[in-house]
Amino acid sequence: MEVRFHGRGGQGVVTAARLLAEACLLENKYSLSFPEFGPERSGAPVRAYVRISEEPIEVRSLVYDPEIVVSIDPRISSSTEILMGLDEEGTVVINSKNVSDSLLKAISSKPRVKLFYLDARGIALSLGDARFENSAMLGAVAKATGVVSLGSLESVLKTRFKGTVLENNLKAMQLGYDKVGQA
Repeated sequence: MEVRFHGRGGQGVVTAARLLAEACLLENKYSLSFPEFGPERSGAPVRAYVRISEEPIEVRSLVYDPEIVVSIDPRISSSTEILMGLDEEGTVVINSKNVSDSLLKAISSKPRVKLFYLDARGIALSLGDARFENSAMLGAVAKATGVVSLGSLESVLKTRFKGTVLENNLKAMQLGYDKVGQA
């Protein structure tokens, strides 16, 4: 299974991909995560990829035909470009209060694609920091796709963060899991 994350520098796109890959390892799956970005600066477009398999992963190329697309940036979430190469039975999880008409129209041409949305920015801001958007989105991905359990994601977060930062990331992830909606 291949996953492509979209976002902008500073939103934790690369970290989210890495956390997903590490959570898959806890579930005895093989996984590989890697970023793609241009100039390393805040706000620059970023993509990150995850490959997940029951067998060792030998492919090291970029992900061109993902089964799952995740958009962490609300501005990018309305763009139909995130659908490029998406599998005909794929899943899209976007950070948005609602789904744009252009995205709905583009997805209607792929009737087996599932579209989920979450106001991850609103969740993060309610916790006092926009940096928790990626954790909210990971919770949404776990619920929408079943690719990994929330428990495995929680375990990975506990190895990475401590104190209030850990608590808020865990809250954001749980809220993302609980509040994700399907279009």
